Amino acid sequence: MKKERLLSLAVGTLFVLFLLPERLHAFGSPPASGPRIKNAEGVEFAVIDGNREVLARYQAKRGAAEHYVQKIVVATRQLLAMDALPTGAALPAQSRRMRALKQEGEMFGTFVGPDASYLHHCYASGIAVHTLWNTMAGFIRYETPHQALVELNKNITECLSQIENPPSPRVTLIGPATHTRPPFQGCQEIIDQGQNDAGYKQWGCPAAVASS
Repeated sequence: MKKERLLSLAVGTLFVLFLLPERLHAFGSPPASGPRIKNAEGVEFAVIDGNREVLARYQAKRGAAEHYVQKIVVATRQLLAMDALPTGAALPAQSRRMRALKQEGEMFGTFVGPDASYLHHCYASGIAVHTLWNTMAGFIRYETPHQALVELNKNITECLSQIENPPSPRVTLIGPATHTRPPFQGCQEIIDQGQNDAGYKQWGCPAAVASS
């Protein structure tokens, strides 16, 4: 029994030793090398890549978003033009069409998480038009068709704005945790678990600050 317990302890110790670098890497740490800049107060910050992937995804999906939001507008007009709900087999068929339209918008990503996207309001428009249909059909009773339409119009407007106004290039700055004010104009703090314990803060800033 004692031998098995010692063996288990040894395996656990090895596991921790192998895992520890992974955990440290997951929390992140300021890069040891790379470009550095100083703000007006003389505080030094490391510069790392910012939102290149976001910009690339936006450019790749912008055209599809334009096409998708037009489909949302057409579908909305068709719903509002209905004098009565479809009957018989036409009712579930309409539900399938609206569900498929919502699912098509998933390619534009969500508000948060690994699939977060700058075009998320286009996906939200698909969700909203699906909700509008469900309120009209009586499948959703906690919201009125008017409320659903207001939310839909809001998301369509935001989607069109996102299409017309691409995200600005940004960089991430890493500096001391003791510096609590934005280092440059337009910077916003990036909340990262463990960064304060590690002694640093991350800031998302306009790309232009890296060349200032």
